[in-house]
Amino acid sequence: MTAADRLLDQAAADWAGRWSHPDRARTLSEAGAVAPDVLAELVTRGLAEPHTPVQTAESLLAEGEFALADRIRADSRLGGDDADLLSRAIDAARRDLRMAHGRVLTTLELRARRLGVVAWPDRDDTERELLDMLLADEPEQATELIRGWERDADAEENERSRRILQRLDTARLDGSVSATFAQQIRDCLTAGQFDTAEHLIESGRPSPPENAGPQSVPGLVAPLPRPGIPAAEVLEWYERESPVVGRTVPRLAGWLPERDDVPAWHLVEALRALVAPPATDEDATSPGPRENESAAKALVDALHECIGTADEPAVAATRPGGVVVKLRWPGDSRFPAFGLLERTHTPMWVAPADHLPPDELDRPFLWVVPERTVTEAGPNGCVRLTVEDLLRLAAPTGVLPAQATAVRRIGLLRLIGHQLGADHLLRGPGEQSSAGLDLSGRQAPALTLSWVFDLIGEAPDQVFLEQLLYETGAHPILLREVITALCPPVRRAGTVEPTPAGLHDLWLNRGWRQRTRDMVLQPYEPNAADLAVLYTAVWLSNGDHRRTFDGDDLVAALAEIARAQGQDIDSADLATLVEVEDTLSRLVATRLLRAHDGGLYGLAAYGLLILFVDLTESELHELIWAAVSARRRLQERAHAGTLLDIARHIAGIVDHFNRNRQSRANQLVQAMVDAPDDERASIFARFSELQQQLGNLTEMVERAQRPNTRLSLDDTLRAALAVYEQEFRQADDLRLTGAEGLTVFANEWLLFQLFWNLLENARHAIHARPHERDFVWLTVHKVQGRAGDERPWCVVDVEDSGVGFDVEVLERLRRGEQVTTRPNGTGEGVYFSRILAEYYRGELELVGRSERVGGGHVRVWLPLLTP
Repeated sequence: MTAADRLLDQAAADWAGRWSHPDRARTLSEAGAVAPDVLAELVTRGLAEPHTPVQTAESLLAEGEFALADRIRADSRLGGDDADLLSRAIDAARRDLRMAHGRVLTTLELRARRLGVVAWPDRDDTERELLDMLLADEPEQATELIRGWERDADAEENERSRRILQRLDTARLDGSVSATFAQQIRDCLTAGQFDTAEHLIESGRPSPPENAGPQSVPGLVAPLPRPGIPAAEVLEWYERESPVVGRTVPRLAGWLPERDDVPAWHLVEALRALVAPPATDEDATSPGPRENESAAKALVDALHECIGTADEPAVAATRPGGVVVKLRWPGDSRFPAFGLLERTHTPMWVAPADHLPPDELDRPFLWVVPERTVTEAGPNGCVRLTVEDLLRLAAPTGVLPAQATAVRRIGLLRLIGHQLGADHLLRGPGEQSSAGLDLSGRQAPALTLSWVFDLIGEAPDQVFLEQLLYETGAHPILLREVITALCPPVRRAGTVEPTPAGLHDLWLNRGWRQRTRDMVLQPYEPNAADLAVLYTAVWLSNGDHRRTFDGDDLVAALAEIARAQGQDIDSADLATLVEVEDTLSRLVATRLLRAHDGGLYGLAAYGLLILFVDLTESELHELIWAAVSARRRLQERAHAGTLLDIARHIAGIVDHFNRNRQSRANQLVQAMVDAPDDERASIFARFSELQQQLGNLTEMVERAQRPNTRLSLDDTLRAALAVYEQEFRQADDLRLTGAEGLTVFANEWLLFQLFWNLLENARHAIHARPHERDFVWLTVHKVQGRAGDERPWCVVDVEDSGVGFDVEVLERLRRGEQVTTRPNGTGEGVYFSRILAEYYRGELELVGRSERVGGGHVRVWLPLLTP
């Protein structure tokens, strides 16, 4: 190296412009001198494509060049703002890489579980310790280690597939496996269903085990060749069914239904009637057979036979240019609740391709076109079914007759789902943004999800499905948004695909993260307490690195954030303000949080944390405090209007309680006057007990206004029954079942009054019609969700053997009126119990007559707290 070269190299090392282009930064940071011509080229490239140091670092980070980005950050010549931007970019890139590695490690665990082996990262304690250390500080250094485990996983999966295929080849050589059966086994291997493939080989039959997934259901026959032949001529071939047909159109033999396949032939006959030409020229100007209502009804009746819903004739209505008819879907436990199947009937328009459907049809709808093929797409949310589509449905299925209905049902759903795409398939009829994909059915979520992708026309493997469930927590809205992004109606260059790599790329898309976060949060925006608790849970999970937390942790975090915002607010007041226990239960019910043992909670999905990853700690604090402040404003506005009303009701409830006891005390005084001497002592003892229950009005109001707390429903109901026994001293059959372990959020005294009023009414009803043996039964059971609220609820049925409800009285009570049938009654008991039930966000339902004990039946609904 000449002196000039050494001088040039030194100058390049000290040159501030070395960070103005990624190539320049990379080359000048390599060991050894840079040739003058190379330096000249780098200078020219930097002038042509100028970068700021931050832009250069971001480009290098995208390529995994963390060391170079760190060198740029260490350059003291960077200004304060640039240094801060660069630090945030590097920290965010390492955070994204750390999350990406976490997803790969999860995938490796799922792949190991599928193979039935120990996960590769867990086979060597030293490597696992090294991984944990690198992930914490330098995740880029863990990349090659993780890639090595992925290569090991690929090799073991390939070896497992090779052994299964070897057994398959052996079976094919001895003639025990058909080509169709062999393809079914290969499809299982493609989906990663190793156990299913081995089961099929061992059984020797194309009968998959229960819950084997969509790869176990054969597809419809391939489209018929010679697309130029009109539909009417094709249907003539079916009518003749001669051997010439098979020679003229070689593949038609595989299309003809079996002779005894009645539903398939009914469908062929209905199609023939639909596409037949008009009989005369005179008929040609009038609605022809293709637009005829009876032909459309016959077609749908035949479809109902094919898919197993032929329980009643189809109903059709003629409209200008075509016929509107409804297609009934059968219930099928394999499919989740999604848009297409949420309705019992799906609208169908039967008309030629150039006759537009009426606006009255709800989306999505079906359009049966009486032609062989169509070239133009239908309206948004419309599925066009041609004659050829329906003939494929009528073709032999390759399964036993008893299974043909299920295969055709799924075949029709596949024809429809492939056209609708994920968006219309998953959203409800109204396409509300809050709609989602519900996987809370009877079977495994991954299996249900595999059917969803199958209907869309995708076939991801089992590991991807398990990873998708892990990262979304099966949250309906988040799951829907991921699937619709991975499965667009038209796949263009650059779009992500339903693979682990595609899912990884999707999570890295900041724009998608922002849109999806807004979508997930939208249903919670009306309730600021939900947002405050959710944001705090995210902050605890991310900033404080806590996987789980309890209510006290959450309140302490809120108090810390309040102090950071310069607010002095007591922790107990914060807990009351955001109704921590009730809000946690609600977020668990809607699958944003998950309840763990020991009263702990955590985010329900790893992906929820990723959605918030772009928010800094200060931004999260601002969102949390904004939600808390909004909650406080709402409470303050409501306080002025409701406090007086609540106080009025509380005063009335206390007065009702005291008045009834005073009336009962007066009865006991009269009883002492009239009773023989030997009975007066016991009556006086009961009178004394009752006097002790008569409380000071101010004291009772104070008890009724105490804050709500966690209460055992079982303890409250048992306390009410104990007072019943003590006060009425009757040999009634008192029963309480099902309340053990259930917890509600309420005021102890008011909750007691809610049920005491109903028990007191029950005793009066029994007194009006005494039996040899009388009954008061309290039966409690837990339900998951009601009327759009997914929280857990309890139902308390209060039944007695008394006189029951008169029909007119029952209707007036249901309208909310105060009604009494006793001479000195006020009707306040049921009235106040209803107010208290609604005050605790529940409901009091007047069922009517008890089917079990013959008297009155009142039902109370109350939301439960998560244990």
